[in-house]
Amino acid sequence: MKEIRLDDTVQGPRLFAGTLARVLALFAAAASLYHLITAGFGAPEAMVHRAIHLLFIFPLIFLFYPFRKGSSRTRAEVIDWIGAGASVLISLYVIWEYERLAWRFPYVDPVTLPDLIMGLLAVFLVLEVTRRTVGWALVVVALVFLGYALLGSYLPGYLAIKGVTPTLLLEHLYMVPEGVFGSMTGLSSTFVYLFILYGSFLKFSKAGDFFIDSALAFVGKARGGPAKVAIFASCLFGTMSGSAVANVFGTGTFTIPLMKNIGYRPYFAGAVEAAASTGGQIMPPVMGSAAFIMADFTGIPYLNICIAALIPALLFYFCIYVILDLEAIRTGLTGLAKESIPALGKTIRWGIHLVFPVVLIVVLLAMRYTPHYAAFWAVVSTIAVCMLRSKTRMGLGTFVEALKDGAMNAVSVAACLVCAGIIVGVTGLTGLGLKFTATIVYLSGGSLPLALLIIALVTIVLGMGLPTPAAYFLVAIFGAPALVELGIPKLLAHLFCFYYAILSAITPPVAMAAYAGAAIAKADFMRTGLAAVKLASVGFLIPFVIIFDPSLVLQGAIFSVSFSLISCALGIVAMGCSFQGYFLGHVSFPMRLLLLMLSLFLFCPFWPEVVKTIGGGSLAGLFLWKRNQRSRPLAA
Repeated sequence: MKEIRLDDTVQGPRLFAGTLARVLALFAAAASLYHLITAGFGAPEAMVHRAIHLLFIFPLIFLFYPFRKGSSRTRAEVIDWIGAGASVLISLYVIWEYERLAWRFPYVDPVTLPDLIMGLLAVFLVLEVTRRTVGWALVVVALVFLGYALLGSYLPGYLAIKGVTPTLLLEHLYMVPEGVFGSMTGLSSTFVYLFILYGSFLKFSKAGDFFIDSALAFVGKARGGPAKVAIFASCLFGTMSGSAVANVFGTGTFTIPLMKNIGYRPYFAGAVEAAASTGGQIMPPVMGSAAFIMADFTGIPYLNICIAALIPALLFYFCIYVILDLEAIRTGLTGLAKESIPALGKTIRWGIHLVFPVVLIVVLLAMRYTPHYAAFWAVVSTIAVCMLRSKTRMGLGTFVEALKDGAMNAVSVAACLVCAGIIVGVTGLTGLGLKFTATIVYLSGGSLPLALLIIALVTIVLGMGLPTPAAYFLVAIFGAPALVELGIPKLLAHLFCFYYAILSAITPPVAMAAYAGAAIAKADFMRTGLAAVKLASVGFLIPFVIIFDPSLVLQGAIFSVSFSLISCALGIVAMGCSFQGYFLGHVSFPMRLLLLMLSLFLFCPFWPEVVKTIGGGSLAGLFLWKRNQRSRPLAA
């Protein structure tokens, strides 16, 4: 533990050395140990537990995330220590005063001056830690909501609300479990933290190496092999990591150089990894912990969400596979040499035991245990199964490093969720959620396609630069109720919002996963981001399709599900050929337009099955004609 650093920051990493580094490492490890123990053996009262959660998280943020770009990268400044001390104070105050807070009548009993001071300080600190970790975007949104609560009574007509006094606002946000210590902080302190910790233990158990070796063994020899390795490895690791950016760094440092070595252009290699890593969060069974947030928020069983998400996730990765395969054919790329590929049997023997914790998670959740209890056993079982092989065995030092890494990876997500908790608290206090829903319905004129387009754009903008849990929850508060109001089932409405919240990670101009991929590939960010959007293009269409064709989420007869799956798969092939300009050979611009039109025929959920059949038949006819043209001998 000579050095401790945070690799994924807005301002850049801060490094500590010596005794301070060791103390902070042990503090971070203690944070993870606390969350692990409380998940398995029970936590204190909700508000106390959340206060302890922030008591660990906020000081780490103040010390590791610099105040400004010019701040020292090797030592904390006075303002950082003041912030860390103040954050400890707001948590200790709630713990010390908990009995009084629990027995008082909210909004009736008087609020003391210390209550107001601590409440104001808590709100300020939440905004500051959010600014340090993810920048100004979410902070500005929170400030707008706070301003609306305080000044909304001065607004005209429909936008006006009943006046909210500063005292009432601070009481609501700090003294009752509705804001700083509300449900969002509760999510952060339970299964979100635990699943991030689980991802850290997977990393230190060499599960990432196992996923990469397995993917190499299966597809390494195929044309463009390293890119296909990136798909499979990023899918496996991404579903459990909970962070597209962490996934890019976890697998991309290996796959991106391999892709470049066999001939993929640097920006395309970075885009493949960014798109594949982003897709891991829509892939069951874990879905980067967001499935559990959705289950908790909607009351829909976790397994129902996983089942509904399966086919869209498979289509997402099929799209990436088709486009990069066409790129490999078009540019004449080959696979890896045989000596570079590990033997499948040997790979399975040394790492198959690492799959057990994933199976255990699914089994426990299917038995209706809570997500954080399942995550607890996932971590414990990972530690246990690692002892079965010398290659994966963790010593005490590695165990502490994994605990520390889990805490450091959790801080930015926690900051965003607590800030989102302030937004949720203001929404509940002012009734703004109902107004937002009514506004979307009004702006769309009751037109569902227009409402979907508005929500998709708002979701991508709000989600830029945010971790997936915060991005999803932020839009779920406003967008999903509007869709439900327009008659969309709750599950489909939340899946729609969820997919677009995830896609914000690769959508320029603020695309954190694309930034990470471009940095590793040493490529232009904008070209990398645009290529990632192209690779994941079906992800922008599927949410619209599932709203109008629920068979893609396995709702309907077997024939209907099969027909929709085949139709969309053919649509992906046509769209990929159009994008890459290759269809059994290089094709002209008019042919690319025709292929794009056929893909829309195959995707469009409004048209009857006979139209899609015609589209599929036309694509097959084009294929036969093109093959015949290619096999025809050249004229003498």
